[in-house]
Amino acid sequence: MANSEQLALFREDTFIWNEWRQSNPDIIPDFRQADFSGLDLRGYSFRSTDLTQADFHRGDLIKTDFGEANLQDANVSDAMLTRANFNEADLQGADLSDSQSNKADFSGAQLENVNLIQADASEADFIGANLSGADLIGTRFYQATLIKADLSHADLSGADLREASLIRANLTGACLVGADLRGANLSGAKLDGTDLQGANLEGTTMPNGKTYQPDSLEPEQEEVREDQPKAESNAKANPALRRSIYPRS
Repeated sequence: MANSEQLALFREDTFIWNEWRQSNPDIIPDFRQADFSGLDLRGYSFRSTDLTQADFHRGDLIKTDFGEANLQDANVSDAMLTRANFNEADLQGADLSDSQSNKADFSGAQLENVNLIQADASEADFIGANLSGADLIGTRFYQATLIKADLSHADLSGADLREASLIRANLTGACLVGADLRGANLSGAKLDGTDLQGANLEGTTMPNGKTYQPDSLEPEQEEVREDQPKAESNAKANPALRRSIYPRS
């Protein structure tokens, strides 16, 4: 449970709280299971705070500092997280579904098994973040930076990854069924066992550094179709050739 004295001080005033944090850098605030749902907490500092199972549902957390905080199993769903700082924070198992996380900083954060379903993480920074096993169905990662991010076994079905940077990201065993990867950069990314069924890869830079070309095989396929009637015609004129094309059973 949360420390009642620290919680009372926190609720007095933003300036007083932030000043107390600066004066007591060695004290780790204990806000476990605290209820902050629906509150306007813009600009507050929760840096290095223990927020395990805390409730921030529908809170206004624009530019709030959660750097190195413990947010395991916290409820941050449907919250405003624009430009919030989660650098090196522990968000394992947290619920950030339907949140507005655009331009937020999640670099180096632990996001294993996090729920970001239908969240808007456009232009957010996930450099080096661990999103393994995360539920990212329909998440918007438009122009997000996911360089060296671990997305192994994550569910990105229907996710919007247009123009996202996934350079050297780990997508091993990830599900990208129906995802939109137009213009994304997958240079050096790991795609072992990745399911890309129905994904839009138009203009995507693939792991080998080359741009995906959906029509690159059509000329060869057309050439085979043109040669087929000729082969059949030659087979009729030459019985030996016919036997090589149509061997006896």
